[in-house]
Amino acid sequence: MSSMPHSDEPTTGLLKALLDQSNERHAQGHERLRDSITELRMKLDVAEKDRWDLRMQVDGLTKDIRNVEKRKTDLSNTTMPTKVTVALLVGAITMAVPLWRLVSSVSEVTSEVSHINDRITQRNTLEDERYTTLMRTVEDLKKRQELTELVVRDQKGKR
Repeated sequence: MSSMPHSDEPTTGLLKALLDQSNERHAQGHERLRDSITELRMKLDVAEKDRWDLRMQVDGLTKDIRNVEKRKTDLSNTTMPTKVTVALLVGAITMAVPLWRLVSSVSEVTSEVSHINDRITQRNTLEDERYTTLMRTVEDLKKRQELTELVVRDQKGKR
């Protein structure tokens, strides 16, 4: 009778080792995901700061344009030199490109954060299912061991 529990100890030990290993992987996965989210949040903060700086520049230029519009100047007979026209177009394009890049960067970061959150949810669900399955297996093994012990006792009692 003493050899029976001894033979189940490796199984119990193995299950405990598997459970510990699963918990460790789960913790490591969470740590990596937290690091990724922290990094993405820092990128998002930088993008938001850049957007804010650009917004301030646009607001300043808008105020300058309004001040120019308030002036009563008859420009109907005035022509603009080609160099000035080209400079204005280049200036407008120069301001539009970083703003466009910022908008795409923010949307990429938002999409990536959403994707990471989905992965975290999926991993958590998978880890929870693995844990539940492992616990059920442990319970089944315990019940089998108890049943085996009862059968052995019953057979000893019949002798």
